[in-house]
Amino acid sequence: MPDKKVTVTMGETEEVAAFYRQLFDSLARGTELGAFADLISDLELASSIGGLRMNTIEKLKSKCDEDVLRRAVDNLIEFLKAHYYGGTGSRIGSDRSVKIYGEKIKNFPKTAEGFVNMLKTQIMWQHYFIFDNASDYRDMEGGTFQKKVRALDKLKKGRMPGAPPGLYDMMKYYCALKLLRNRINHASEAEEKEDERMAIARLETAHGVCMKANFQNIKDLMYKGLEAHKEK
Repeated sequence: MPDKKVTVTMGETEEVAAFYRQLFDSLARGTELGAFADLISDLELASSIGGLRMNTIEKLKSKCDEDVLRRAVDNLIEFLKAHYYGGTGSRIGSDRSVKIYGEKIKNFPKTAEGFVNMLKTQIMWQHYFIFDNASDYRDMEGGTFQKKVRALDKLKKGRMPGAPPGLYDMMKYYCALKLLRNRINHASEAEEKEDERMAIARLETAHGVCMKANFQNIKDLMYKGLEAHKEK
């Protein structure tokens, strides 16, 4: 996974920000989104999206290492042709809209060049072209702890080639301890948050972690996390 600048928020160390936020979040979203954004960023927009000339975009497929990215490029080309060129060479009007994932998108860029520039940073659109799966997108954009467990799901399935030994266990126990600490800090609240409840259930059933909030279990999780750290 490529190195990226780590933005540290109040109360975080750079190491915590890189591990718990950046690594977990990038895994939860999947490497495909970042790879597609990088691919689009390579376009020379001024020369590649003038008029009906789409050949430069089509050539992006030769740079794709995975079929999923080649399909995403094909989907992008079809979208641009349908909504900007439409067989007549005319671009979409400002009064037109597109519905994706149940959401009506109005007044998105009036030119194809502007749309592709927007695509570089818009996660929903990237996901739409790659996967076109509303349920998966909603899952990906779920609550904080559910997103962390989603990252574990992907790592367990081998979706991070070259992951060092012990990384999955390190992330699993770290996530469990963060969640338990959060529950203890908010023990006086009347109801457990849905995000926490769903994440706890997933950690227990899919990842085999005991999520009892007692001293012995927390100590056991800490020891297991430290043992995983030694294996990396």
